[in-house]
This record gives sequence, structure tokens and C-alpha cells, in this order.
Amino acid sequence: MNYDWLTGFLNSNGSFGLNLLKNKNFKLGFTVIASIRIYQDKISLVIFESIIFMLGSGCFIKPSKRKTVFCLTISNIKSISSFILIRDKHRLYGVKYLNYMDFRKGVAIIQTGGHLTSEGLEKIKAIAQNINSFRKF
Repeated sequence: MNYDWLTGFLNSNGSFGLNLLKNKNFKLGFTVIASIRIYQDKISLVIFESIIFMLGSGCFIKPSKRKTVFCLTISNIKSISSFILIRDKHRLYGVKYLNYMDFRKGVAIIQTGGHLTSEGLEKIKAIAQNINSFRKF
């Protein structure tokens, strides 16, 4: 496995997320979680193990009884930052590239602590409302 392969895998089975969760323990009432997700059937769990080993981070979530797709999630901001440095050398294509670039903007806000300000939180909300299935063309 190499990073070109991983990029192709992300292009077909991955997504990038910026989730805002209500949390009264935070000054602004929200916490922000950036995440990279890859979906795969149970037969391919060995791929998840390889990706986790390659990136040094991630966990996979078992599906509910009605679903058969597992989800590999990377949500540690340091791991995501490292992933971005590596990933930028291996291009995604199509709408996945647009989603990644927006995700990257949101992660940059988090890295500088901007998500702890009202202005930064609003920027992340705006980005989150325009990626993945929310993207408007």
C-alpha cells in the first residue's frame, strides 16, 4: 500500500467532515470535530488495518445489525494535520477534491484556535454546510 493507492481509495470510498456538536461545557456552546472517514465491507477490514498502520491513527466502527459497511474514522487533529501534509502531494479528483479543499480550510481554522471564537465557528459552520452531500453547484 502507498499514498497514491490511499488517495484513490479515498476518492471512491471516503469523506471529509466538520461536525459541530452542542456542548454546554464550551464557551460558545459547541465543540468542533474534524474527521476523515472511509467506508468498506467487512471482507476488506484488512485494508483498514493497513491504513491505520500506515497513518498511525484511526479506528473502525462496526455497523449496526441492519448495515454491513464498516467505517474507519480519523478524528485526532494531529493525525489529520499529518494526513493533510502527506495528502497534498497526491491529488484527489472531482467533487472529492472540492470537499477536501473545504475540509482543509476548516482544519486550518481549528489548528489556529479560530474555532474557539464566534467568527471562526461561523466560518466552520458555513464550510460544513457546503461539503459532501450538502455541496451546492
